Amino acid sequence: NHIVAVRDGNQIGVSFHPELDEDTRIHELLINMT
Repeated sequence: NHIVAVRDGNQIGVSFHPELDEDTRIHELLINMT
């Protein structure tokens, strides 16, 4: 199994549930995109 994430401009798609992990990098990215 591989974790996959893609970004195109202001859209992000991920193959996992980042809210179920203690890693906050995805959330920080979303905040910084605003």
